[in-house]
Amino acid sequence: MAKRKTHDERKNEILDEAEKIFGRKGYEKATVNDILDAVGIGKGTFYYYFDSKEEVREAVIMRFVERFRVAAQEVADATNLDAHEKMKIISIGLSQKVDPDAWIFDELHKVEISSMHQRSIIEMIIVLSPIMANVVRQGIAEGIYHTPYPDETVDLILVANQFLFDINVFRDGFEEMEKTAKAFAYSLDLLLGAKSGSFDYLLENLSDVNKLFREGKENGKEVIE
Repeated sequence: MAKRKTHDERKNEILDEAEKIFGRKGYEKATVNDILDAVGIGKGTFYYYFDSKEEVREAVIMRFVERFRVAAQEVADATNLDAHEKMKIISIGLSQKVDPDAWIFDELHKVEISSMHQRSIIEMIIVLSPIMANVVRQGIAEGIYHTPYPDETVDLILVANQFLFDINVFRDGFEEMEKTAKAFAYSLDLLLGAKSGSFDYLLENLSDVNKLFREGKENGKEVIE
């Protein structure tokens, strides 16, 4: 006799399959029936968990945010890393989590769901802020950072990161992003009272970013120009 799945197990199964289908077919082309076939359930079961395909999309996106929160918390809890090492792992992970070719990236930049895009940014800031603030406090105790406002400083950093490094902002191309990245790294040193050049590691992957811009231009992506 097959084991009866719990509420959360079934819900996550639906989200897992939906995420795969959205990535493979694109959100617009994907249908509820595609999800039903992949999971092996009927419409009644689907609508018990979700009211619409749009609600599934939102749940998948918010689960994406939660995954990053968990990963960031694991880094913050590590006892074998100093604060700056933790900050590096978390900040690099933040940039790598958002794949410009992923359906989530494309979906969030549609005008008709701009409110969801904004919500995803706000949620990311809300979940990361206390985690990173504690890392900064660790850095202050270690003498790596020097700021009397760890919570407020982290909020400023996260807001700037989420909005400034959205590819849609940089319509003038890679050169604009490069200048902003250098200014951002410089500003982080000042905001956190860190040694000059502490955040230059953020500039290490600029060549990869340039490649994305060039490929996007060749493919005629609107997010580039």
